[in-house]
Amino acid sequence: MAALAVAALAACQPPLSSPSPSVSLEETPSDPQSPVADLVGALKGAGASSQDGAQQTWTRAFTNTFPDATVSYSPGGPGDGREQLLLATADFVGSDTAMTPSERELAGDLVEVPVYLSAVVVAFNVPGFGGVRHINLSAEVAARIFRQEITRWDDEQITALNQGVEMPGLEIVVLHRDGSCGTTKVLTDYLSEVAPQAWPDPASEKWPHPTQTPVASAVEMVARLESTPGAIGYVEASQAGTQLGTAAIGAQGRYRAFSLQASNATLAASGLSKDATYTHVVFEVDHTAADSYPLLLVSYMVARSSYAQAETSATMRAYLEYVVSEEGQNAAAQATGCVPLPPTLREQALKAVSTIG
Repeated sequence: MAALAVAALAACQPPLSSPSPSVSLEETPSDPQSPVADLVGALKGAGASSQDGAQQTWTRAFTNTFPDATVSYSPGGPGDGREQLLLATADFVGSDTAMTPSERELAGDLVEVPVYLSAVVVAFNVPGFGGVRHINLSAEVAARIFRQEITRWDDEQITALNQGVEMPGLEIVVLHRDGSCGTTKVLTDYLSEVAPQAWPDPASEKWPHPTQTPVASAVEMVARLESTPGAIGYVEASQAGTQLGTAAIGAQGRYRAFSLQASNATLAASGLSKDATYTHVVFEVDHTAADSYPLLLVSYMVARSSYAQAETSATMRAYLEYVVSEEGQNAAAQATGCVPLPPTLREQALKAVSTIG
């Protein structure tokens, strides 16, 4: 489905000249007149903290190869990044949600491509659970837990999904991320789509129940979960560590814990959004595909289609080409545990990036 969606989108677009090959840091042109070899200038990025580790990997490799170019990234949150783009105080943005039509209209011509894919896990501190021993949760039961309508781990709604498993009589302590956060958007998007009666709140980067316990970062989330028996929260899978238990998500007796295979099944079933365009490559996650793990974070980089200085445009294009290239994606996956872009999505992203200039 993803491949068909990408192919259909490409077929609807006007023909472009062949895009330049993506930048490979293993085969850097040695000709001093080469526009790639002459990359100069400073790029300032801001946005989602989810991308921080990957951005550090990408900027280090890129600027080591092109020492006359500098790239910085401030992980102040996706909302802050989008605001900086609108105010023209950042050259590019990392965002865990796609730009809205009104934001794109205010910002002018943009290029928006997915660069970072990662699973989000529902994590908890329940004695006896961890590693390969999971607790099954349906979307409805998870929604009632996070709304604090289910307050104990031995509630019959939880035990009914975990037949033959003795659940402790612990109080449930709900933790959530403070401020705007991509992992919050992933969880609330899933709950609002799959269990709208149990979770009537719309999908949002901001947690809708501020009376619960907020935490400022993924690091703090993990630390609070590990130190609080009975606590439940959510975090990127690569950051969850080994001491916490994680939920197997599903319905009707079919539950899937996070794995690369299950996440890839979600990617295979998903495709481009109906709002996607040639330069607005927005992905829509299928939350109900069979044998898949549905909590998938799709994080984007957003750049302007052109900049006042030609060298800024050239450096921005080259940097984004490296980020979405197979080499850049594999480097980020090795450093952070994220999931590399599938080939069809990567090629569509490269075509969009080639229009910057």
